[in-house]
Amino acid sequence: MFRFAGLVALAISLSPFVHAAQPEWAQCGGIGWTGGTSCVSGTVCSVLNAYYSQCLPGSVTTVAPSGPTVPITPPPTTAPTSVPTTAPPAPAPTGFVTVDGTNFKLNGETYTVAGGNAYWIGLTGLSVANMNAAFADIVKSGGTTVRTWGFNEVTTPNGDYYQSWANGTPTINTGPTGLENFDNVVAAAKANGLRLIVTLTNNWSDYGGMDVYVQQITGGTDHGSFYTDANVIAAYKNYIQAWVTRYLNEPTIMAWELANEPRCEGSNSQTNGDCTTTTITQWASEISAFIKSIDRNHLVAIGDEGFFNEPSNPSYPYQGTEGVDFNANLAIDTLDFGTFHSYPTQWGQADPPTWGSQWIDDHATSMIQQNKPVILEEFGVTDDQADTYTAWYSAILTSGLTGDLIWQAGSVLSTGQTPDDGYTAKNGIASLPFVDELDWSTVDALLITHFHLDHAAALTYITEKVGTNFRDGKGKVYMTHPTKALHKFMMQDFVRMSSSTSDALFSPLDLSMSLSSIIPVSTHQVISPCPGVSFTPYHAGHVLGACMFLIDIAGLKILYTGDYSREEDRHLVKAEVPPLRPDVLIVESTYGVQTLEGREEKELRFTSLVHSIIRRGGHVLLPTFALGRAQELLLILDEYWKKHPDLHNVPVYYASSLARKCMAVYQTYIHTMNSHVRSRFAKRDNPFIFKYITNVPQARGWERKIAEGPPCVVLASPGFVQSGPSRELLELWAPDSRNGIIVTGYSVEGTMARDILTEPEEIQGVKGGIIPRKLSVDYISFSAHVDYSQNSEFIEAVHAQHIVLVHGEQTNMGRLRAAMQDRYKNRDEEIKIHTPRNLETLELTFRGERVAKAIGTLANQTPQANDVLSGLLVAKDYSYTLLDPRDLRDFAGLTTTTVTQRQKIALNFGWDLVRWHLEGMYGKVEEGVDNGGIPTMRVMGAVDVKQTSEHELTLEWDSSASNDMIADSTLALITGIDKSPASAKLTNQQHGHAHSHSSENHHPHGDIEDETAPLKRIERLAWFLDAHFGEVELHKPEKDAADGEQDGDQPEPSLIVRLDEADAVVNLISLTVTSDNESLRRRVEAVLDMALSTVSSLDESFTTGLSLVAEDTIPGSESQQDVVTAKSISPADADSDKPSIVVDAVTSESTESGKPTTRTEETGSGEPPVSMNSVEGEESDSGSEEETMLEVHS
Repeated sequence: MFRFAGLVALAISLSPFVHAAQPEWAQCGGIGWTGGTSCVSGTVCSVLNAYYSQCLPGSVTTVAPSGPTVPITPPPTTAPTSVPTTAPPAPAPTGFVTVDGTNFKLNGETYTVAGGNAYWIGLTGLSVANMNAAFADIVKSGGTTVRTWGFNEVTTPNGDYYQSWANGTPTINTGPTGLENFDNVVAAAKANGLRLIVTLTNNWSDYGGMDVYVQQITGGTDHGSFYTDANVIAAYKNYIQAWVTRYLNEPTIMAWELANEPRCEGSNSQTNGDCTTTTITQWASEISAFIKSIDRNHLVAIGDEGFFNEPSNPSYPYQGTEGVDFNANLAIDTLDFGTFHSYPTQWGQADPPTWGSQWIDDHATSMIQQNKPVILEEFGVTDDQADTYTAWYSAILTSGLTGDLIWQAGSVLSTGQTPDDGYTAKNGIASLPFVDELDWSTVDALLITHFHLDHAAALTYITEKVGTNFRDGKGKVYMTHPTKALHKFMMQDFVRMSSSTSDALFSPLDLSMSLSSIIPVSTHQVISPCPGVSFTPYHAGHVLGACMFLIDIAGLKILYTGDYSREEDRHLVKAEVPPLRPDVLIVESTYGVQTLEGREEKELRFTSLVHSIIRRGGHVLLPTFALGRAQELLLILDEYWKKHPDLHNVPVYYASSLARKCMAVYQTYIHTMNSHVRSRFAKRDNPFIFKYITNVPQARGWERKIAEGPPCVVLASPGFVQSGPSRELLELWAPDSRNGIIVTGYSVEGTMARDILTEPEEIQGVKGGIIPRKLSVDYISFSAHVDYSQNSEFIEAVHAQHIVLVHGEQTNMGRLRAAMQDRYKNRDEEIKIHTPRNLETLELTFRGERVAKAIGTLANQTPQANDVLSGLLVAKDYSYTLLDPRDLRDFAGLTTTTVTQRQKIALNFGWDLVRWHLEGMYGKVEEGVDNGGIPTMRVMGAVDVKQTSEHELTLEWDSSASNDMIADSTLALITGIDKSPASAKLTNQQHGHAHSHSSENHHPHGDIEDETAPLKRIERLAWFLDAHFGEVELHKPEKDAADGEQDGDQPEPSLIVRLDEADAVVNLISLTVTSDNESLRRRVEAVLDMALSTVSSLDESFTTGLSLVAEDTIPGSESQQDVVTAKSISPADADSDKPSIVVDAVTSESTESGKPTTRTEETGSGEPPVSMNSVEGEESDSGSEEETMLEVHS
């Protein structure tokens, strides 16, 4: 209706007296039309229906359909939205989703339809913030598209609606509760990057739908007349035009849908029998053509369930009996894509996974035949969801179907849980949706925080039914002593109640086997379930036996709180703050940022409320679970009754056999409770032996007897009031205003405990029927969860680097995260807060320190800076010990074995030629004789090459990974000598000259000692750095003029690198880089690493770890710190038969020219010292512990 007012305003603004001719495609008449009725040349004002005439090309005017006209009331007083009077523009070049064969396209790229249905987004009074939150949840789950309702037909305006009816007259609501509200939906979708599919009416009576049109216009109930009655069709087109023209240029809307699940029958199941598949196909053709005539930008689909028309097919969805022919509809030119739904259980089909997969394949076949996109627009099952959806998703992928939208998307908003029609309520195995997503065979330990079913009910299923590490393996289950006792009673009751159903999770025998495998532990006890892992339980409050676990994994500490409470109540201690700071805190967020009233205040309000209901002659219902808060409430009531004699004749019952059995556990574990309970027990007063409270006798029909008796108080389970004693008492007491119900704990959305808090006028009975609700309803939270003030105080006290929020509705978690981030934002410390979704892998990076303790001989002396310790690293359970190999037996109970390997090689050339090739490859080669006087050369300090005879060489080495590698390369080098061209050339030269074997001229490569001398290496290092940075200066310490000794405070010899007014100093002793410019320091370090590898020979790199020089080799340095290398072969000219030690002490002297020279001194024999700058690995003869070598720098 707003459309007409807008056109009137436009016409008046153009000319107050004369209407201009209407352009092509513009409106030119219809009921309520006051604009121009003539059309431009070449077009004729054609009557499409009673509401709408349009300027169409041609010269023939169609006749208005016969029948009564529909009276149209003026538009509502809300601000009108004008409608363009010109023809719809050509499609925008970008921004709108289009069709290309069987694919959707967006800006030239393939667009994937994935997401869900959220029919409620514009119909439940949501704020813009909540709309954004709901859409954000869909985006987080990978959604791109949302299907929602663009209709709500009402006869009594209330809340959000789009069209109201009165006496057959429709009025479109353009105000804040109508189309303006949908503007907010579109804006929120756009803000989250989503596209909308908008459905414009409903086959069913939910939110009005087709039957409202039929009843209001025809006065009848024939559902099929919606598709055929001219006036009904005209009214619907009028409604469509209001929507389509309003959002004509809005690309956020992907498509319009003609109806949700159109059928020949609706909710009232009334039809005259004239409706067939042809009826709906013709209607779809007409309505889609109408939309296309005014909107060329958006796609159009029907929104049907995808039923086929194969009358001989025995399967109901294929028979066409509902008036839908999917293939015929898909062939309509003005429909851009097809839709279908899948509800095999509702449609009476067995084996949903298999049937649904075939259903998907059949529609994919139609998709290919018609070359149009087809999407699975709605689907759902209530049983075996995991298996069913897995099979269907696989079929979607393999068939090439264009997309899918699950029914339905849901969120927890500030207003609570979004509408849930039952698809999230699960029983049996479906209640464990994530169990099969985990590989339980890799789990070694299960830690159970407390006995509540949402934390422990799946334990038996995991240990006895899933292929795990617990039934026959080494897996262990841990919980505290009270938790084990209460868990046993809870699960026995659970099995008893579920064993009668066909989908019971496990049997009583399974439970018995599971209980026998539980290991009870005490708080503050350190337990190590497997190597390198330990945990310690701490008091958590919440319920009896509840604990939090501080877990240590190789030094990484994780605190998992479970459910916890930081307020000491009448029997429980409050949760402890562990003495050690964890790296990760996994903490509950049940109440988000909500702050609850204090214990004393709520106890006073609770007892006063109970007393007031009793005084007015009513009954008090306290729905609660059998264990946990029930015992706290019983303590409060028992003490209050003791103080008020006038209540002594008013009975207080707890209606639970489970609570009665478990009371013995509470009476036993007094020592785990708070000081108040323990002090009473010390006085021979057990608080759990109640004086004014009795258990209800479990006689048949006891609920009705109590309900019809005198005033009383009943604590009845279950707490959610879905069934059982609490539900029966509620239904019996609800009609009497003297009675009252007090909800005392947290309740889940969709349960009676949550619904009753809205104080409805009536409630639904479990066995059917409507029950008036007159009893009073109150809510006092005795939930033993932390509120915001307690939770935030605990989080700060624990002070973990990473905080992971769990156990809370998404909105509450998000708010808590934002509040905690606000608290930390002005602090220097970096605290990260995470809110992972179920099954989301959270990857955290830690830079922990691993400390190796040197013990035994290695610990006799304290190492100095830059010293390198060599030893055997023993790793056990992520702890490390560094030992001298000789101490291994004493400190680790292990021994070592050295395997010496020998390889003989035929020698067809001279010994000097072998030495020449070895020195050319490895640099300096040690030469001497072994204990038997055999000429020996040592390669890289690891492999001995011995001339055992004139025509034979022997390679000998101690086997290790690195030594074996050196031996392999040495062997390859020697066996290739006779094929080397250099060997032939060298042999010819030797035959042409004297055959001298003196050490002075045996090395044609040059002076190895001179080439690798420290000064040469320093010079090359300086060249290397200069090539990269441009300016390098050698800095040496100055001598003290008086005594010639260096001042200990003077800097060590170094190279100074200058770049862009920044300096970096390379210490030539420690080979470290320092600089005030961090970027330059890192660059110099990187170049230094390359330089050291370049200027050092293979021998030096391997045996000395790329050390450059000793301090005494630098001109001006007099510290005389020698580089010591142990040798175990004697010089060739040694007089002694005993092995001697050759110590190469490289020192420096000054000549007259000021240039340093070097000399080599040989010292006498002695026991070889332990090398302090080389690391050798030795293998253990025991495989039980890990052994590696580690250099530890102090």
